Amino acid sequence: MSNRHDGSPPEDEGIEKLLRHVGARDEPSVDVMNEVQQAVHAQWREMLAERSRRRRMVAYGVAASIAIAVIVAAAALQWIGPSSDPVATIARIDGALQLTAANADTAAPARVGQRVSVGERLRTDAGTRVALAFNDGLSVRIDSGSTLELVAPDRLVLSAGAVYVDADPGRPHADSLEVQTRAGIVRHVGTQYQVRQDGRAVEISIREGRVEIDGLPGANRASAGEVLRVLSDGSIEHASNTPHDARWQWAIAAAPAFDIDQRVLSDFLDWVARETGKRIVYASPRALQVAQSVVLRGSIGSLDPESALVPVLSTTDLRRFTTQDGSIGIELAAPADSNRP
Repeated sequence: MSNRHDGSPPEDEGIEKLLRHVGARDEPSVDVMNEVQQAVHAQWREMLAERSRRRRMVAYGVAASIAIAVIVAAAALQWIGPSSDPVATIARIDGALQLTAANADTAAPARVGQRVSVGERLRTDAGTRVALAFNDGLSVRIDSGSTLELVAPDRLVLSAGAVYVDADPGRPHADSLEVQTRAGIVRHVGTQYQVRQDGRAVEISIREGRVEIDGLPGANRASAGEVLRVLSDGSIEHASNTPHDARWQWAIAAAPAFDIDQRVLSDFLDWVARETGKRIVYASPRALQVAQSVVLRGSIGSLDPESALVPVLSTTDLRRFTTQDGSIGIELAAPADSNRP
């Protein structure tokens, strides 16, 4: 056993010897330091990129949520609320039409060519009649002293006055319009009809085709030639009409003008027949052939069908003749024979 006289602990002596034996530690090279720095910098950039990606993902998620919410809200408004897309055009105004926009309190003058949207209300005074052309081909005429509102693309609410509907059965979807009255909702199938409402009664006259009336028990269908008059006490009166009697005259006078330019004469005559409720009768096959071959020029302006007939025929080799049943007879201006219906 050895004895130490310096008082140093044996552990310190061992450490000193170990350090003397090992010597000083080598410093890392410059290349190693650069590699370490580059590795640390790359790690740092990756960490920042990851954070940026996470932020973008959150932002995209928020934006997508907002977009979905907007789409859902728009779809909901379209489903539960009225569409603001125009569904009809004002084709003719005789007088001064007042139109009140949706959610508005005051009316403004309307003009020919103006578009009409859901929620708008139309009012005619005692000297005004109007024709509307719907997008699906329907022709709707509004008599003087009338008030109606377009509450849906396929529904009118008549508060006062009269409305005439011409749904040409040859056009697709032309039987979709409904007229809501105090007595019920009037629906039609390829027809011409009139609804007139005042404080005493709701009168429904069918010129062509047939109609159905929801809310009218016991008499909810009517056909051409019939008139239903629903009194304020709920009782119903029945009458008859013809396609060319006086009750249709105002609607004929309010008909939109027919553009004859570059149209064949037979098309014009078919229009006259539909508007007046009268048949076209040709005196001979040759008269029909001429009507189908003559191409018209110019314009009839605002003339009603009856008034336009004679001046249009005067530009052709045809003329009108009188028939016993009130139909419109068409013959050659110098007929080869005298056989007439």
